[in-house]
Amino acid sequence: MRLWLREAVERLRQNDPSLTQLDFYRCVIRSESAEALAEALWHNGTLTKLELDRNLIGDRGAKELAKALGHNIALTELSLEWNGIGDNGAEALAWALRHNGALKKLNLSGNKIGDRGAKVLARALLHNSALTTLNFWRNSICNEGAEALAAALRDNCTLIGLNLKWNGIRDEGAEALAQALRCNGALKELDLSGNKICNTGAEALAESLLHNVTLVELNLSRNTISANVLQEVQAALLVEGRGQRETEPASDPPASPSQAQNAPPPSSQHKPPLQTAGTASADTVLQEPPLEAAPPKPRVQMPRVAAPAQPVAPPSPPPQAAAASEPTEPTGLSAPRRDGDTPQSGTSRDTLQPPSFQAVPSRVEEIPFCKLQLHAAIGAGSSKSVYRARWCGQDVAALILRNGNATAELAVFERLTRRPGLTPLLGVSRDPKGRQVIVTKYAPLGSLNNVLADLENSGRSASDLVLMKCAMQVCDGMLQLAEEGLIHRDLALRNVLVFSFDPENHRAVEVTISDYGLTRQGSCYYGGSEAVPVRWMPPEALKKRRWSEKSDIWAFGVLMWELWSAADLPYAFIGSDEEVARRVCTCGDRLKKPEGCPDGVFALMERCWIEQASQRPSFRELKDELLDIYAGIQNLYNLADHSTPSRPHQGEHQDPECVVCYDTAACVALLPCGHVFCEECARRVQQCPICRKEVTGTLRIHQP
Repeated sequence: MRLWLREAVERLRQNDPSLTQLDFYRCVIRSESAEALAEALWHNGTLTKLELDRNLIGDRGAKELAKALGHNIALTELSLEWNGIGDNGAEALAWALRHNGALKKLNLSGNKIGDRGAKVLARALLHNSALTTLNFWRNSICNEGAEALAAALRDNCTLIGLNLKWNGIRDEGAEALAQALRCNGALKELDLSGNKICNTGAEALAESLLHNVTLVELNLSRNTISANVLQEVQAALLVEGRGQRETEPASDPPASPSQAQNAPPPSSQHKPPLQTAGTASADTVLQEPPLEAAPPKPRVQMPRVAAPAQPVAPPSPPPQAAAASEPTEPTGLSAPRRDGDTPQSGTSRDTLQPPSFQAVPSRVEEIPFCKLQLHAAIGAGSSKSVYRARWCGQDVAALILRNGNATAELAVFERLTRRPGLTPLLGVSRDPKGRQVIVTKYAPLGSLNNVLADLENSGRSASDLVLMKCAMQVCDGMLQLAEEGLIHRDLALRNVLVFSFDPENHRAVEVTISDYGLTRQGSCYYGGSEAVPVRWMPPEALKKRRWSEKSDIWAFGVLMWELWSAADLPYAFIGSDEEVARRVCTCGDRLKKPEGCPDGVFALMERCWIEQASQRPSFRELKDELLDIYAGIQNLYNLADHSTPSRPHQGEHQDPECVVCYDTAACVALLPCGHVFCEECARRVQQCPICRKEVTGTLRIHQP
């Protein structure tokens, strides 16, 4: 879609659901305008394709776009052809690839990244599991850059198209790529035309094809290669079965390294080969066929390897600036961002930026798959399977992702590592089939809905304090998501993991939020056609597919209802999801108060279910209100009999505990009543939640 940049930026900021593609070919977009565009992309959740070919973005503009890519989880195609981007811009984009789990196609043709830029981008490929097509056409890449890319191809299992046309690669670089092809099982198209490869490099490539069955197109035209050697390459490409890869049922557990060594021959189920007609363009966008497609009988077509014996001079590069008669951007669009402008989520644009783009290391540990000992499957979904595993002497959970969309979940995990209320990420790995594996802390008790349902089946129930502690910890996790500008979209009791639980001891509760498969970026997101949890959705999401923090607030209210109903299904008396949606949207139906639920708790649920999204509380407000309700419920209990820990032995010192959260040593006494609190709880209250006296001051009684 062709738009003025000003209009496009405004629509991106508004998350316009109709704006999914943008084309700014030769619009004289400079680095300042690229910064405005990048700021709009920061929290956009609708744009999937952006073309900025033949502009003047440069390294500075590339850095701004890279910062946005580090947070954007919607964009899948980005073209930056002929923009004067050098190795500094390449370093920034490499950082983005390490942190982005959505981008599938990146075009950097006609820039100046050179060997240094190719090296940092190659290292980024080792930490990226989403990119499928990478175009380095005419970038002054020589042997060092080719060798770095070859090293990345040995371990990368997702890249299927690599274009290195019109660079300065010689035999040494070709030999390195040939060695990588022996190990790589994903690459389908490799374009090396217009380089400086001679017979030695071409022979090495031909030899490597005898050990590789996935590459279906190799372009060696416009090199100095004899006709006989080209025929050898062509013969190697015409092997029966080339282009096919083994596929397995998604639900099967992955083979361990020992099992992989003794595996039976590949199944007859294969992917269909890519078309390799000689008339196809070298820059054709590659699309990998779906795993479940029934393959036709393999058909061999002539690859594009025929070339003249003498090299042909490459075409001259196009001009970097557009002619005066060509359309330009409207006046005023290149102005820098004003001091008052902030991203839509309320989080600073620079919150998650690295100190520099100089070879930023991965933030999570790379775990060799052979170090993981997989046990029984404990869960499965449309995009991943979950296994109990052992690693370094501890129980862990291994999430094996099965499609491209699921890799966005890894990006969310990496951004939210070690946050309160969120499942900790321990590391990442790849199984022998090339699938991304996320390793997290293992929750021995499973999901909270099963824990509460089992408790009810045994004739028991959790105390109100325990249920409140669960709600508070989930709220803490959702607050972390909201402050990062993320929308969960699938908040429910089934997606809350339990690490410890005692139905009568609120101090023994530890739960976290999990399953970021539907999580999206943006203060507002318009969803697509994926399956969604209708019974947890607000009216604006049911009618308009409009999601925001306030839609997660609605779901949090339903989650609280699940807590006090012992994990009952919401609207269980209504048979179909369609009827639930109709009653919620047109009849104003809401869930009824669960038996035994405190009035204050249900009143908070009802606030979460207000029709107008803007009138619902935020997670920050919910956190404060939950603390007040928690303290009020606790005041009704006999603390000496039910909540106070056993007395210490004579002579043993024990610090006093906060009378509200019981998680932290008390260090502040409220005046005039003298009840003791931790510093955080004392800062939040204006009235003592124990005796209801107004707080006139505080006194520090213990140094935390």
